[in-house]
Parts: sequence; structure tokens; C-alpha cells
Amino acid sequence: MTNEAGTPSKTAGRRPLCAAPFNSLLVDPDKGVRPCCRYFPPIGHHVPGSVSIGKLDATTSLAAIRDSAAWRDVADRLAAGDTPVGCHDCLQRERETGYSGRGDYDDPEWDKGLRYLEINTSNICTLQCRHCDGHFSHRWARVQGMPTHKADTTNLLENLRATDLSRLEVVAFKGGEPLVNPDLGATLEHLAAIGRLASLEVRITTNGTVDPAPFLPLLRRARRCWFNLSVDGVGAVQTYIRHGRSDVENVQRLVAACSAIPDVRYGLITSVMAYNVHQLPAIAAWWRKLAGAELRSKWVRRWRRWTRQAEFLPLSFFNIVTSPGHLALGALQDATRARLADRYEQLDATIYGNVVRVLRQPFAGARAHDQLVLETLRTDRLLGRSWRDAVPELADELVLLDRDASLAEFARRPDVSTTDMAAITQAADDLAAAASR
Repeated sequence: MTNEAGTPSKTAGRRPLCAAPFNSLLVDPDKGVRPCCRYFPPIGHHVPGSVSIGKLDATTSLAAIRDSAAWRDVADRLAAGDTPVGCHDCLQRERETGYSGRGDYDDPEWDKGLRYLEINTSNICTLQCRHCDGHFSHRWARVQGMPTHKADTTNLLENLRATDLSRLEVVAFKGGEPLVNPDLGATLEHLAAIGRLASLEVRITTNGTVDPAPFLPLLRRARRCWFNLSVDGVGAVQTYIRHGRSDVENVQRLVAACSAIPDVRYGLITSVMAYNVHQLPAIAAWWRKLAGAELRSKWVRRWRRWTRQAEFLPLSFFNIVTSPGHLALGALQDATRARLADRYEQLDATIYGNVVRVLRQPFAGARAHDQLVLETLRTDRLLGRSWRDAVPELADELVLLDRDASLAEFARRPDVSTTDMAAITQAADDLAAAASR
């Protein structure tokens, strides 16, 4: 048995551990190609300087990458029930948080052809989120000395024209910010031209800062449009984490503008981390208000489906940050995690169950905790913000547990200057002095 790209399956008739290498592909901002966004091998494992299996360029096509020995090896391992190196983090996250990304690619006909296409071909972004980096935000790329990746629409379209999209069901756009990426419109126009757009679900993960009006005529032609709205807080917490013009009022304007789409669905993706874990009920309240209805009513959801009106998905805080490790919930001390877990255990388990599960897991240790302290002070200094204005609940956390070792390790980092280190050390000492009073 082979898949569309000629990838052999060692276990014909049995579903693989994950079907992504068989029925999905993703193009990254650096034009690298992977089976999915969760396939994350060590940088350079396949291609120098990249997490991709191969890179699109003038001489390398999508078909060549999907038919390469490296891609076939990933597919064969999953078909045999093994875990390729790039899948370790995904499965570990599944064990830690209870959320499985593999379900996006599960399909009884997983080996029949390309079903899921994800286009993330630029890292141009309007925000500079604290849990992001230069791979997906050019604003971080400037700070980290990484390249800015712009769209190469001509090359992308050449490859899409040469790819069998007859079984495609979902086309997804992420980022950077997809609504500033010209490949979004070009891809939708191509899918419309070949008669596929009307059969597809278009998924757009957006931070809500960009007017979607230019794309509405195309989006209206899709079978369904699904906006995943990235919101990590309300008020000061949102702008602290996502740094930029990230007020939730922008998201509300986007939702209003997209009301012209006949069948539109909205989902909320909150990256639950040390900075916003105290504010989850406020986010839930904002989401319910935006929906204008009780989200947990199955009859409301069904009625909206039948009448092809906007559907707001029920809320669940499933996207729990595991990387970078200093923002993970495990970096918080035992007393803080226990207090939060007790609080959320009294609330709706369908919304907060995964959060409680992670909060009940063991402390990540002094090193992870001290990285939270130092990274917070460093990024505050870099972005001109203060945790005190946004997350005063962290006051008890922002004290170094192993001062000398943590400062020495931080000082060895090449991206931390001597001037920055002196200011960070002073700020950490000031926090310790305040805590002792």
C-alpha cells in the first residue's frame, strides 16, 4: 500500500500511530515542508537550520519532498507504531495535557491522498508574543538575529498546480499573521479556479488585528470558514503577553466584519501559561459575551448550524504551553499551582479539566522557575512593559530559588548583554529584598 506521494506503509489495512505524513502537509515561513505543525525534530535533523524535512526552492518541489527517503521514513515509522524523533514532543504534550493533535488527521481513508493543507509561508506578524519566536514573528526575528521570511507566491502556486488536491478537505492558514500574507488570497483563488473551494473548510488562525475585508469575497465561496482566534487574556494581560495592538476590541471588530460569511465558525485558542493562568475565568466570560449566547447549549449550536449562521464553539482551555519551558505551568511553585488547581476544580471540568490536570503535575524545578523570573525581567526590559501592571498575582513567584547558579547560567547566554545582565540582576535582588520585608 502506498500513499499519494508513493510513501509505503508497512502495515496495510491498519491505521498508523498518526496519519499526518500520509494525508497532510505544511509549508513553513522558511519554505520548509513538514507533515504538520506538531512535527518538531531538533533543528537541522533533516535540513540545516530548519525543523523541516525539505525546503521548497527553484529545484525542489512538494512532490520531491513528500517522496524523499526522510519523509518515507517518518511515514513508515508511524505506520509501524513507532515514534519518529519529530513526533516525540507531540506525544509528550498529549501525555502531559490530555490534548491530542493527532485527531486532526485521523480518517478512515488516511492513505488515499492529501486531505489537509497548511500554508504558513511568511513570518510577517503584527504582534510580538512572549511565547513566540523569530520563526513565526518577524518582530522577534529582528531581535534574535533571524531572517524575515516573505511569501514566494509564484513558487507556491507552481507547486500547488502540480499537486493532486482532489481529496482536499481542509486548507489552513497560520503565521506569522495570515491576513497579511498574500499567499492566503493566492491559494484561495487557485482553489476556486480548480473548482475545489466550494467543497473546502478554510481555517484561519488569526490574532484579530487585521481587517479581513479583502478576503471576504473568497471566503464567502468556501463550504465553511473557521476562524481560530488567538486571545491570551483580556485587558492588560492580553497586551502584556501579545505586545502590540492586541486589544480584544480588535477581535470583536473582526467577528463583526465576518458576519457576511454564510457559514462561519469561531473557536478560541488561548495559550495557557504562567502569565494568564490566573485570568482564565475572565477570558471565558469575555468569550460568552462575544458569542451572545450560552455556549454550552447544544440546541443553540445546532440551530446555528441548521440556519447557517455564525457558530461559536464551546470553550475549552486545551492549548496549554509546554514550550518555552519557563512559561509552562510547571514552572510555578507548588503552593501557587495547588491554589489554582483547587480553584479550577470547583468550576466546569469540560472547560478547566486539562488545566487542573497539568497544575496537579510535579513542580518543574528551581531551574525552570528561575528562568521564568529572569525571562520575565529581561523581556519586560526589552519591550518596555512591567509584570506589575498586568500580572500582579505573580509577585510571590518572581523570586529566584537558586540565585547564584541561575544568574550565572543566564549571564552565559549570548543574547544577554552585560548591561542587560546588570539591570536584570539588580531587579531580581530588589524583588528578593521586597519579598523578605
